[in-house]
Amino acid sequence: MFASFGEMKAFVLTEKREKDGTTLLRYHVTYSSAKVNVTYVVNKEGKIVGLNLQPGE
Repeated sequence: MFASFGEMKAFVLTEKREKDGTTLLRYHVTYSSAKVNVTYVVNKEGKIVGLNLQPGE
């Protein structure tokens, strides 16, 4: 899927929030032919427990 977006041009952290032992990290990712907003939720052990991809603006 991501290969079809072309070369990654930027991976920018736009938000970081900590709550109840988890950390939410939101990134704006720019590829040569697409933009994507990626949200990760990481637990206190550093494991990804949530992932969300949405079209970027």
